[in-house]
Amino acid sequence: MLDLLALPIFSLLVILQSTIISRLQVVNGSADLVLLVIVAWSLQERVKRAWVWTIIGAGMVSFVSAVPLLATFTGYLLAMGLARLLHRRIWQAPILAMFITTTVSSVLQHLVALVFLNLSGSPISIPQAFVLVTVPSAFLNLILALPVYALVTDFANLVYPVEDEK
Repeated sequence: MLDLLALPIFSLLVILQSTIISRLQVVNGSADLVLLVIVAWSLQERVKRAWVWTIIGAGMVSFVSAVPLLATFTGYLLAMGLARLLHRRIWQAPILAMFITTTVSSVLQHLVALVFLNLSGSPISIPQAFVLVTVPSAFLNLILALPVYALVTDFANLVYPVEDEK
């Protein structure tokens, strides 16, 4: 039932991302709010089904994006998997895990999308796209990582309240 909260949240995020955030660019890169929320949600201690939120977010992004469907799902599922893996390994420093996962998953997601676009016949130079799009996007994602993590943590605390032990 709580997974249904992902529908309005990701709807709002996709609208924000496609209208406002995509206009705030560094070189040709822009931030990916959906990726940041998926990573931050996956790093939450009490969240057990982050994959549901990942699939919903990837589906909504692929609906409005020109990137192939499989590339979007692959990139976001890799980000969620990396976040869950790092959460288990670096559980005492979730902010560090957020920064590492944001950087790595930004690069992975863009590389997956570039490979899929090249396979579908788009003449995109991977080295040029990496320098002009991927690196600036990862930089913008890193700038937004901390505020997004704080908001998602507060939301997770509302949705999954801590039970008092007496």
